[in-house]
Amino acid sequence: PILRSVRYLRLVIKAKQHVSAIQKSARHQVGMNKKRYQEDGFDLDLCYITDRIIAMSVPAVRSEGLYRNPVNEVARFFNLKHPDHYKIYNLCQERKY
Repeated sequence: PILRSVRYLRLVIKAKQHVSAIQKSARHQVGMNKKRYQEDGFDLDLCYITDRIIAMSVPAVRSEGLYRNPVNEVARFFNLKHPDHYKIYNLCQERKY
């Protein structure tokens, strides 16, 4: 029973790594040659214009988060890097938030 549990756990970990690799590849394909923020465990389609202005693609929810910036990662980024000191403006006419 223990060996079976260990095998199952290894299988789950490998599957999660595989899904993460696919998500990363999809985000890079969608982002094309855009500059990405790849520091401190983040891999987001955003860049600093100045130290106070950041440009980023629209945060995504549900399945769209597989190939765009997941909204929970965007929130984690701003809460970690700019705690209690940020505003996000939606400049995308197609999306209503």
